[in-house]
Amino acid sequence: MQKTLLLFLCLLLTVTAANAQFRYPGYWQCSFDKTTDSVGYHLVIDTMHYKHNVWQIGRPQKAGCDSAASVPNAIITDTLYPYPSNDTSVFIIRHHFPSYWGWNGIPILSFDYFMQKDSGDKATLEYSTDTGKTWKDITKHLLIWSADSLRLDTSTNTWVHASIMLGELMFYPNTDSISYRFTFISDSIDTHKDGWAIDNILLEGYWEGIANLKQDNTLINIYPNPCTNKLYINSKKIVTHTPQVSIYDALGRQLYNAALTTDNIPINLPNGTYLLRYTTDDAVAQKRFVVRR
Repeated sequence: MQKTLLLFLCLLLTVTAANAQFRYPGYWQCSFDKTTDSVGYHLVIDTMHYKHNVWQIGRPQKAGCDSAASVPNAIITDTLYPYPSNDTSVFIIRHHFPSYWGWNGIPILSFDYFMQKDSGDKATLEYSTDTGKTWKDITKHLLIWSADSLRLDTSTNTWVHASIMLGELMFYPNTDSISYRFTFISDSIDTHKDGWAIDNILLEGYWEGIANLKQDNTLINIYPNPCTNKLYINSKKIVTHTPQVSIYDALGRQLYNAALTTDNIPINLPNGTYLLRYTTDDAVAQKRFVVRR
């Protein structure tokens, strides 16, 4: 698994003449220590829906968590006192994408965290691509790579670093932002624990561009969709050279790449959602399709 993730990361960072990856300039880094962190623009502690929200930004002064990962400040479930029982506390971060973001942009979230809780308490990290209308558990849907695993079900009792590559977001081409929701829920037993602390949040991403190619998703039609073992591709434009067809899964892995010499391609893939890229001399089209057997 580690070899696969390292290979994927190396491919992501590779620059070639035809394809280039860029770390986009709109990334946000927050240590909670500088006035230039723009915390108010990106981060909201939700006291409207959770009146007793105990998330606070400041210097941790607890028995276990007595300092930030990078001193002096962090965001923590109360800087001074143990978290209360029967409490739900939430803060939300919004990751704004640049104007050139496309299906093949991959957002990355990384942060340091400290966790001290009992078995009845719950910490969750969710994401939303529709400005908070619906939420998904980030640990169940996305590719996570890190030197230290993101473990929200247990105490760390020390600062741990987590990096999360959101491969599934390649399938949201019309999304201009992604929201992350950090939630800490305590049970009815007060065990005088420190709770959850987070520091050094970094929002970034990589974007893949294709030199000198115009993106035109109306260039082709594909059918049937869902498909089983064959997918037909109908081009609306006469091309002088043979088009190239590639298929990618939700993690950005290329599963198929061949010249299109007929009007269809074989599909030997498990059930799921995939992305097809159709490339000509001067244009590229991208379509999502579903395999269902």
